[in-house]
Amino acid sequence: MDPILAANLRSYADGTQVAEYLATAYHARRVADAVDLLTRETRRRAARPLIVDLGAGGRAVSEELRRRGAHTVMVDMDAHLPGQAAFWQIPMVRADLSRPLPLRSASVDGVFAGEIIEHLFDPVAFLRECWRVLVPGGALVVTQRGNGCECRWERPEDSLHRHRPHSVQVAVEFT
Repeated sequence: MDPILAANLRSYADGTQVAEYLATAYHARRVADAVDLLTRETRRRAARPLIVDLGAGGRAVSEELRRRGAHTVMVDMDAHLPGQAAFWQIPMVRADLSRPLPLRSASVDGVFAGEIIEHLFDPVAFLRECWRVLVPGGALVVTQRGNGCECRWERPEDSLHRHRPHSVQVAVEFT
């Protein structure tokens, strides 16, 4: 097993660190705002958008997106989640987010990456993968805690993602 993946699995094994943060009012508000943004942006192109929740963890975002009418797929590195996802009735893909995503190019309407990018060795490669799996006009919402920086890019030309060959309407948020 890759040593970085193994270290991440060990650090989140019991879920305590994540559960404590998820329980805060601050996080609940951030997630609500991110889900609102992603729902609004993906509904512009599809009535029932296909959205992947990267680093899905305990399913809160996936459940909320599904409740709002999206087809949702959870993507996480945690080994115990696939069995739980079957119980939750949400498709689950086990994946190391520091590697290429196991999804076809231009296959999803939206990508949610909440509180995960700061754990990745190469965030630019991760964002390229997010762009790769998005359909033209798809939406990407990324949240990242801890540094107080807040930026929003409406077009790839406004960000460091000029590699995308076609125009993609995107909302990326770092807060």
